[in-house]
This record gives sequence, C-alpha cells and structure tokens, in this order.
Amino acid sequence: MKLEYQDLIKRFESKNYITLDELFRYYKSNEPNIKRNTVYWRTHQLVKNNIIKRISKGKYQIHPIKNFSPPIFKQERQISLLLQKELPFVSYCIWQSSIINYFSRHILPQAFTIVEIEKDALDAAFELIKSKFPITYKNPTSEIMEHYILNRPDAIVVKKLVSEAPVRLIQEIPTISLEKFLVDIYCDKQIFYFLQGEELYFIYKAAFDNYTINVNRLLRYASRRKKKEQISKMIMLINK
Repeated sequence: MKLEYQDLIKRFESKNYITLDELFRYYKSNEPNIKRNTVYWRTHQLVKNNIIKRISKGKYQIHPIKNFSPPIFKQERQISLLLQKELPFVSYCIWQSSIINYFSRHILPQAFTIVEIEKDALDAAFELIKSKFPITYKNPTSEIMEHYILNRPDAIVVKKLVSEAPVRLIQEIPTISLEKFLVDIYCDKQIFYFLQGEELYFIYKAAFDNYTINVNRLLRYASRRKKKEQISKMIMLINK
C-alpha cells in the first residue's frame, strides 16, 4: 500500500536530515518485501514533488509545507468586478507583476497588472477593460513592454488564458498559482523579456527553496505550453 506523504513528514520532521537508509527502513517497516530500487524511485518522487529536498549525497531534509498566496490589489478587484458584471461566464485570471519581487534579485520599480482571458472572449474583454483603464495593451511586444508598460504603475496587459491553466481563487478572484507563474515567466518571452538567463534560474531556485510546489501540476501546464522538456531541465538543474 502506498504510504501517505503526511505519515513520512510526521515521522521525520523533527530530524535535521534523513538518509537513504532511514527511508529504506521506514518503507520496509510497512512493506517488508520492498526493494531498494523502489525506495530510490520513491525518493526521487519525493524530491520531485517538493516533499523532501536533497542537501548532499544520500541526505535529505523534510521540506516544510509553505504555500505561496499572491496578494490581491485594488486594481485587480476592480477589473474582476467589471468582468464578472459584463462577461459573467468568461474564465479569466488576474495577477500583478509585483509577485516577481518575492523571488527576483532585482526589484521591479513599477508593477503592472496581467489579465488573462479565454480565447473567444479576448477581444471583447480587452475593449471592455480599455474603456475603463486606458493604459491597457493586448499581447504587447517586448518593445511596448519596455517603453509603455514597465514604467507605468497603472498599466494592464491583456492576453489569452491557456486552457487548463492552474488558476487559484483568492478573495473570490481567480488569480495565479505559483506553478502557473513559473511556467508563464519562462514561456512569455515578449512580456518577461527582462527575466531570462541567470535571473530566471534565480527565480526558480528561490521559489523551490522557499515554497511548496506541485511539480506534477507545473509540468502538466508546461506541457500545455509545449515547454515541458525545457522546464524539466530547469528543475533538475536547480535540484542538483
């Protein structure tokens, strides 16, 4: 029978670190015929799912469960109410780029709001939002981002919401999950052109070091965005 993660966490949470031998004995106490290769595979899955983290060869720590909840700001509430009133059956996700500052080495001087709308309602939602918030751009290029959005605290970016994106509800507002955030900043190179290379690596590492991340959910979404292989390599790199 597959053991629940909660049982393992409870068993080892008081220890500074655990070894592969201890994990083997733990699983063997419940499954006497278990093979070491099975334990190695389970250990890999524990690391992959952010339940434990590798601190050195053969040594691991229980990763404290810490979920990231993005803040909700006034402009996001206003846009959400507008969409709920005028386009009540449309799926959307709203978040602010200030989230980047939780993970990046370089603080963004101004934050912009990102509104993601399902494809069929994108144009209608863009016109609706722009009628109330004039500094609104649809699918901006990196040039528009640099010259007209990054230096405006009230700027809004409207783009398509990818189907089956891992959106979460906070204060009754559909907003971004950490898994979605990490995939989006990797994929949306026009919007996040300033977060490539080492900076992107740093953000991923800070997110994985400080928060609980559902890697399976992240990779399912990365697959939807056709970047599963590249993002898998990034995750493997930061977990070395």
